[in-house]
Amino acid sequence: MDPSPILSVSFAVLAAMVGIACETTDRPQGAVLVVLDTLRADRLSAVGHDRPTTPHIDGLAERGVLFENAISSSSWTLPAMVGLLSGRLPSTQIFDGTLQTSLVDSLRDAGFATAAFTEGGVVHSEYGLDLGFAEWEQNHESVFVAGQRVNNPDGGIEPTFANASAWLRAHASENFFLFVHSYEVHTPYVRDRFVRGVASGSLSSPFDVDQVKSIQHGETPLGEGERAWLGALYDGGVATADAHVGMLLEALEKLGLAETTLVVVTSDHGEDLGERSPTLAGRHGHTLYDELLRVPLVLYDPTESFAVRRVATQVQLLDVLPTILERLGVAIPPGVHGLSLVGLLRGARVAERPAFSAATRSGPRRFSVRGRRFKLIRNLPRAEVELGPETPRWELYDLRDDPRERRNLANELPEVKARMATQLGVLRRRASGLDLEVPAPGSPAQRRQLEALGYLEPAAPGS
Repeated sequence: MDPSPILSVSFAVLAAMVGIACETTDRPQGAVLVVLDTLRADRLSAVGHDRPTTPHIDGLAERGVLFENAISSSSWTLPAMVGLLSGRLPSTQIFDGTLQTSLVDSLRDAGFATAAFTEGGVVHSEYGLDLGFAEWEQNHESVFVAGQRVNNPDGGIEPTFANASAWLRAHASENFFLFVHSYEVHTPYVRDRFVRGVASGSLSSPFDVDQVKSIQHGETPLGEGERAWLGALYDGGVATADAHVGMLLEALEKLGLAETTLVVVTSDHGEDLGERSPTLAGRHGHTLYDELLRVPLVLYDPTESFAVRRVATQVQLLDVLPTILERLGVAIPPGVHGLSLVGLLRGARVAERPAFSAATRSGPRRFSVRGRRFKLIRNLPRAEVELGPETPRWELYDLRDDPRERRNLANELPEVKARMATQLGVLRRRASGLDLEVPAPGSPAQRRQLEALGYLEPAAPGS
């Protein structure tokens, strides 16, 4: 039986359960939220990965809290960011081509200095993600196409984090909210720290979107050797991103902000590294398995010592901004689907909520509901994409006994499937009308970046 709570328990009741712990009078001066794009939860050494990929994030988790089951609302960036910044399930009411509501507005209205340093692509002001930010910089990432660097030669993670640190210096005496986003872990994979002694086989560095497509179309074979090399190259990007998190933490220390700043590190979604099917390596947005939905989430608040250090309870990316708002003493506006996790951190018993996720950008339209033990996935055809024999309409997995989601139990556990299908239907109605594609870019430079990141097909010559 699935122990997930039924949806008749209202969000308001759950919020009351979360808030039963007593208030604290100590609050952070500000908060830093770091989103490392495409970072899988299982590639953190803190959760058991066999390479030392994340010493700085691990150290933050040791001082703070590590959430072991944080689930994104989507397996690709734009809807995941919409959910993160709004605290709401993505829908046409929340995003109609531009973001319509953001919890960052509440921070700005409460007098916090607000700034974002991103690397463009779909994390772009053109899509309204700058809502609520007094300052927004979208430093386009340097990307590779056929091995050649294109777009901004000064882009990438180095200037993104350097500019974020400079902003902190300029606002060190204020209450602040700083959002930092990097595509470092996203394709193209360019960091070779861990590939020594691992044969690349048919692959080459940088591993870019052209190679992803070549693998997808069966033109480049991907055996176990290539997969091992690809994983090592991906891990190099993880380590580079972690090093820059360390530099940002060092900047907080030098500015005297380390003991008064709430720091949260997470990702928007994970990455397929070919474990399930070699032809899917280097992709995301196409499925709703945990390698794409389960993201790292680490929170460190130096102003309060929480009762727990590791949280196994399932939480959601939607919960991040409500949690930050509560710790900064800012009221959470009505209508938010995410919940503050502060009560949970203080030891309150909280009923686990089912997590809804969607992948609607390419291929079949997929929706999922994930409980504590079971996860149900609904696959629906598009007009131009029929479901093949390898894609069932329903998938049900026992996450306790089958964490890699290999054995579909939809026909074996009809009662569990029916109950979770009801949950899924309720949550789909909350996210009604969203069948999100990448909106048309406004400039040739942005189009080139979206093409290089794999979000758009290259424009035809002369178009």
